Order: sequence, then C-alpha cells, then structure tokens
Amino acid sequence: MNSRTVAPPERTQLGNGDRLDAGLVTEIIRAQFAQLVPARVVYLGEGYDSAAFEVNDAWVFRFPKRADVERQLLIEMRILPVLSERTPVPIPAYRFHGRPSSEFPRHFAGYTKLPGVPAIQLEFARVPFLQLAPTLARFLSWLHSFPVREAARRGVPVQQMESLIEEVRAKALADFESVNKVAPAAPLERWRAYLKAGLNRNARPPSTPTLVHNDLAAEHILFDPATQTVTGIIDWSDIAVSDPAADFAGVLH
Repeated sequence: MNSRTVAPPERTQLGNGDRLDAGLVTEIIRAQFAQLVPARVVYLGEGYDSAAFEVNDAWVFRFPKRADVERQLLIEMRILPVLSERTPVPIPAYRFHGRPSSEFPRHFAGYTKLPGVPAIQLEFARVPFLQLAPTLARFLSWLHSFPVREAARRGVPVQQMESLIEEVRAKALADFESVNKVAPAAPLERWRAYLKAGLNRNARPPSTPTLVHNDLAAEHILFDPATQTVTGIIDWSDIAVSDPAADFAGVLH
C-alpha cells in the first residue's frame, strides 16, 4: 500500500538520487506538452510511491519514484479511461502521457484536477458518514461488478488476499516493539499472539474475486466540505483483481 505521505519543501527525492522540483517539472512539461505552455507548476505533495505537481491550476501530474511504481502507473493509464466512462464518482482520467527523458527517467502522467480535499484532512466529528454511505456503496457496487476479464485484458494484476494479509502480519510483528513503546498499557501479549497465530483460513469462505481499488483509505477519498459530498476517488496504483473485502476494510478505516 502507499498511504504514507511526506511533505519535503517543494522538492522530492527520486529513486536515482536526483531531485524533482517545480522548476524541473516546468521544463519537462514545456518539452513534451506544448499545449500547456506557459506552464505554472506547483508542488502538491507525495507518498511513498509518487510525487504530485499541479499544472496551470487544472491538471495533476504524477511522477513515479521507482520502476515498479511506473509499471503500476502504466496499468492505471490503460484501465482508468475505461472506468471513468461510467463511474458514479469522479476518478482520474489521464489526458497526458509523459515519456522518459534525460530530465526524468520514467513514464509519468497528468489528469484533470478533481475538486475537494482528501478526507483525511477533515475533523472526524464533521464528516457526515451516514450521508456519505450511499455514495460509497453505489461506487463499490459499480466497481466490484466491472468485468474481471476486461480488467485482466488491460493488465490489472490478480492479487491473493492471503498473501497480502501475511505480508501485513509480518510487518506488524516486525514493528511490534514500536507499539510497545507508545502503548505499554495495551493488551500487547494478546495482540502478539493473534498476529503470530496467522490467518484462519476457515474463518469464512473465499469471496469471488472482483476489481478492487485496494487502497480505499481516507487520503484517497476527496470531499467537498461546502456541499458535504464525495467528489473523487484518487490514487489507483494498487488496483487489482482480488477479494472485495479489501475495499470494505478501507471504508471501515
């Protein structure tokens, strides 16, 4: 998953040790997309996988930090245009497909900027969860009914939920001492025993795999405080054919 966010001062560290900032992005845009010149570029922020820049107050460009993230972006660029035709909630629709160059070594892409703010920035008490539930329910019903064969044809990978749970479990155990430091009064031994026991494969029958966003956390749901509505679902870099429970876990989160 890529839900971690960091905010260096308007510059991002690339995987090859170089730095990417608004000035360099301006040069990249000028070289590849004449229709956006003169380009006004503003650094928006970044996560573990990609950095984002706003161009001309109208577009968001994502720059992957690593080769594996570039491969994920190329999948997004194939599947999201199809999804954006019928989605009940706006999603990124890539209009600009950037090529590798001497200034930036990987493919990158730009989409129309969606309104709203990431819901993670809102005060918990001011989020109308019951009002938003029908919107998210319609969105997930639509997404999970998308033809799996069509998604696979466009390169969307199949992910076994069991392998993801095992990966998360291993990381949780590795980080357990940090939990011990910040929450010493918690029932740590009970939690540790639960994690060590591993996945109970008999807990429920496996669900039929569907197309899933796979990282439907609050930072990827855009919300308009003025209209009290969901205005977009962003960051599809983890899209997969997998257990639909992954998206319901995100909504619960």
